[in-house]
Amino acid sequence: MKKLIIPLLLILSVTVLCFISCSPASDEDGTDNDVLDLELAPDFELADINGNTVTLQSFRGKPVMLVFWMIQCPACVMEMPYLQELYEGQSQNDLVLLTINVRDNASQIRDFLSRENLSLPVLMDSNFDAVRDYNVRYTPTAFYIDRSGNLKYTKIGAYNNVSEIMRDINKHIS
Repeated sequence: MKKLIIPLLLILSVTVLCFISCSPASDEDGTDNDVLDLELAPDFELADINGNTVTLQSFRGKPVMLVFWMIQCPACVMEMPYLQELYEGQSQNDLVLLTINVRDNASQIRDFLSRENLSLPVLMDSNFDAVRDYNVRYTPTAFYIDRSGNLKYTKIGAYNNVSEIMRDINKHIS
């Protein structure tokens, strides 16, 4: 029995350390985030699901919210109706919402959007260029970019409602 205790304690210690080091940091309200406020957002050139090329640079002068996601991510799917609601209401302001799918092909994305009754813009990062440039490790991850093109805030994890999204927009880029 004594011989088993030391290896079990060692395994438990390694597991706890791994869990702590692999978990994203959370602020006091439990949301994962990073206030950046110091660097220009990397430009990208990605195709949307209709084959049109979109660059981040083309939206300079407007606040931008980028959301990296994939269909296989339950949290991403849960968040989509809130992003759709935001997208439908953005005509009241000049916020640009761009979702960036990191795994699926155009056909799969179109089927998903149709099935879920979504019409928000989806770009495809099939070569993972934007994923690398933005150092995305988890989905969903949202990046907030101000009118000057500076990264202001990163949120890792899904939003639970559109009010949470608006709080971060108002706090970081409006």
